[in-house]
Amino acid sequence: MAVVLADLVADLERALDSGDPERIISVRRTLGDGFPGTEEGAEANYRLGLAIVLSGANLEEGVDRLRRAAKAKVPRWTPHARTSLGLVLFQQGKLQQAVFELRRAASGPPTIAAAQALGYIGLVLDQSGKDQEARRARKDQLDALVKLSSDQDPEVSSVACFMLGMERKHDGDRAGACALLQKALDGGGLDDGQAALAQKV
Repeated sequence: MAVVLADLVADLERALDSGDPERIISVRRTLGDGFPGTEEGAEANYRLGLAIVLSGANLEEGVDRLRRAAKAKVPRWTPHARTSLGLVLFQQGKLQQAVFELRRAASGPPTIAAAQALGYIGLVLDQSGKDQEARRARKDQLDALVKLSSDQDPEVSSVACFMLGMERKHDGDRAGACALLQKALDGGGLDDGQAALAQKV
């Protein structure tokens, strides 16, 4: 009997509702293996890969799952998978591979995911002693965030203003940070955690 994608998605929803971690892992594995090129399969591989990497259970499988999600070329999950993969590779001491994956996540038109990847590129290069390249990546990140801060989508513009505000705070520009964070709050597109952080500044 062939496994049907819709049945697996329903199975996953039931497992998530019940909070059964073993069942969630099992269904995600089946989804990721059977339907890797679909949005559902890419999400399953991404979430499973991330969970495995964070648990330290089987780093090789976790990296493989992230690679599968990255190769799926699903706009919603591929950039996140590439970014996570890049960070894991950096932790493994594989600088060139890490920067390669992060650059791929950051390529294309500006998005929040691309701006996050640019930020990580800057951090990775900075920690690797490549100061000039790190500064260039940070400048690219800030340029992308400035552009996104005027996006028509309130969630995108709010998150971009939030990220810019946190960068200004980090740079010691409290007035600039407060103005951007207030704009982020006023936009109404922040999640609860972001809104709480923005209100603390």
